[in-house]
Amino acid sequence: MIKQKLDKMKDAVEDIFPLRPFILSFAFLLLALISYILFTLTVSGAKHERIELSGRVMGEIHLEEPVVEPVVEKIEPSPLHEEETVTQISPEPLPNPHDQLPTETMSIENSIAGLSEETAYGSLPIIRKSDGLTPFKAYQTPFTAKESSKSVISLVMSDFGLSDTLSKSMIDTLPENITFVASPYAENLQAKVLAARTKSFEIWMGIPLQGNNLNIGPNTLLAGLNTKENLTRLNTHLGKATGYAGIVIDAEAKFPEDSQDLQNIVNAISARGLAVSQLSPNDKIISGSVAKSNSPFAQSKLWIDTTLTKEFILASLAEAEKMSLESGTAVAAFNPSPFTAAIIQEWQKSLPAKNIQLAPLSYSAKMNLSSSAADIKPNETP
Repeated sequence: MIKQKLDKMKDAVEDIFPLRPFILSFAFLLLALISYILFTLTVSGAKHERIELSGRVMGEIHLEEPVVEPVVEKIEPSPLHEEETVTQISPEPLPNPHDQLPTETMSIENSIAGLSEETAYGSLPIIRKSDGLTPFKAYQTPFTAKESSKSVISLVMSDFGLSDTLSKSMIDTLPENITFVASPYAENLQAKVLAARTKSFEIWMGIPLQGNNLNIGPNTLLAGLNTKENLTRLNTHLGKATGYAGIVIDAEAKFPEDSQDLQNIVNAISARGLAVSQLSPNDKIISGSVAKSNSPFAQSKLWIDTTLTKEFILASLAEAEKMSLESGTAVAAFNPSPFTAAIIQEWQKSLPAKNIQLAPLSYSAKMNLSSSAADIKPNETP
């Protein structure tokens, strides 16, 4: 009975939906899908077949580093003062010796014995206690005027040391008896001072002092500060190097006339055995204060390179010649420049025929030290 009912239901379903063909079709599709998946996996595995390393060496490349021979620049020091000694020290190899200045450990002594004291500001100049020798006398470049000389000219270059390349160029190019003013703002200043002294250039230390312009650098001596504060600033600059004969100011002083603070500064400089020079031709304040001290003094008459042309520089040098013939000596200032140095080098060749000599700044300062300097001839000892 039940079987008959099931058969009737089966017949009714097959009349509506053919079950057997559906099952066969589904099985065929499932088989096709499985075959496609297997084929895809086989092909993909073939594309990513792992390559085993054989271990064979295909070739060898040999790289050899070039052997660099160290370059050592030999420095022959020139004759020094009798009290200085020369120490020969092998310099370290330099990567580019053509643009280097000697380091502090490969040149002459920093200072003559007994002419400096160690302070919180560095080594400051002093008068030697044993015999009264002053830094001015000890560090001036020896100079003797010829019997035939009618006058001398002291050329003074400011701002020495601010550029390594320019400093070396000036040392190599400028003629002897030029005076260098070291900048206290220069890096590695002592090495540059020693390099210049090795070539017998006289060194003075530049001291920034407030002038009529607004160019005020660090530790500039200011009219608005008291003596103690200004002396601290002065010592900061004096301690930047040793081996200089005096100090140089290149600004027209802003200090009041007869300023006691300025007089105290000048007296402190004098007490250390240093000379004083003023490169500003129009300044009257510094010369007045130095006149009340025991320091030798020299003032520049002109700047030869306010216009950087050959015509102007040569005209200024001619003016310096005229001034020197009138009074026996003349001081002229200029800035470091290869252009100016080349003109000076060529111009100085004409001086012997005119019986004029280039002289260190210290010589002009000694000539001005006496109140009767106008009566002293260049070949006489002031």
